[in-house]
Amino acid sequence: MDEMKSPLFSIHPSELVSLPPGDSYKQASPLVLPIAEAPAGDGWIMALVPDRLDGTRPWVPATRCDGGWCDEDGYSVEPTGWVPLPDPQPAPTGWRPAEGVIRIIRASSADIPWLRYLVEVVGLDGKADDTREPDMARDIEDAERRAAWMAAQLRLPIIWADDANVIPCGGPRR
Repeated sequence: MDEMKSPLFSIHPSELVSLPPGDSYKQASPLVLPIAEAPAGDGWIMALVPDRLDGTRPWVPATRCDGGWCDEDGYSVEPTGWVPLPDPQPAPTGWRPAEGVIRIIRASSADIPWLRYLVEVVGLDGKADDTREPDMARDIEDAERRAAWMAAQLRLPIIWADDANVIPCGGPRR
């Protein structure tokens, strides 16, 4: 077996470059698998992104992320097909599907004077999901808008929680 070939698949990486350009990529072939059949988890694949803006390289390493698929720089991509990435594989990203709830809490910060609310993912264990950045909001409308966007993206319910470290002032929440 050729040393450059991966034990996962039997094509040489140079063969990816010699595939015909154009619309032929939009259909699955024996070499290119439909993106719906890509493995779940935080591993990497070689993704076929024929509509890439720069138009220079339709093949890009990609991994799952909250928005679907992301390239090696964290930008969202919309692949139509995939092949296994040859070894050595990049390290797994640690991404996993979101679990738990989206929590809106009151917040304040001496360093960020406009901060009034945080919108964060809270796991089933009750702790904030440290793999997802919380969103900061100036007012309740902004917090609710951000929570609704996160809920649609992650398919999680929204809850309100009072932060024990913040003393409520200004009356009851609406």
